[in-house]
Amino acid sequence: MIEAADLYLIGCGILPARDVTIEALSILSQVVSYTTLPSPNLRSFLESNRLDFVNIEHLYETGKERSKIYADVAAHVLEKAARERPIAYLTYGHPMYLDEPVRLMLAGAAASGLRTRVVPGVSFVDSVIARLPLVVGPAGFQVISADPLVEGTASIDPSRPTLVAQIGSFRMPTANGERALAPALLAPLMDRLLGQYPADHRITFCDLDESGAEPLFLTVPLCAWSLAADGVNYATTMYIPPIDPANSGRDTAFETERLP
Repeated sequence: MIEAADLYLIGCGILPARDVTIEALSILSQVVSYTTLPSPNLRSFLESNRLDFVNIEHLYETGKERSKIYADVAAHVLEKAARERPIAYLTYGHPMYLDEPVRLMLAGAAASGLRTRVVPGVSFVDSVIARLPLVVGPAGFQVISADPLVEGTASIDPSRPTLVAQIGSFRMPTANGERALAPALLAPLMDRLLGQYPADHRITFCDLDESGAEPLFLTVPLCAWSLAADGVNYATTMYIPPIDPANSGRDTAFETERLP
């Protein structure tokens, strides 16, 4: 039985045809979903399953402040939920991972008395650690966004495995049509990392393409990050293995050279 809500916040994973859960599909078959996702694969999935949806991608105007875009998306969906309940908001990955519109929707719904239900999906974290593969042990691991790391409002513990997310939109206050990031813009982030890790510490650029193409994982020494930077886009995450103090700060036994 599906838990009743006025607004369902649903994650469609990285590749919807593969990642959407049975629970999510059941809800999507009963309500209209709103989405800003431009992927042809998502449209194909929704249409092939005869699911009702409304594309509100037009709210992502190139050159518009991202904070304003997120606020506009949240306000639009909350207004629809208040008038047309129940509805769904469909987003990539898991709704609770680094999704600012979802955060705003949860806050706005709570203030206005709207009932919400989060429906999990396969996140970028799930996909990256499965592909590496990285077994998450008792010590855990870190997930951090690039901007607060460089701004100094967040920090890394180099003794733990780390995923640095959203490097493709790093220091991009406005929407850019999801074009690839200019490599030079990554320099402040890499300088910050070079202050915490040895120059020859290996990092892996993880590109999860929602088009269904084979994921591209490229490992380079931190000091040679520019060799992998040309392909960085909004879907790219960086994996940093932990350092081993007992091994002169070199990375621990985990190897990424096995990746194709």
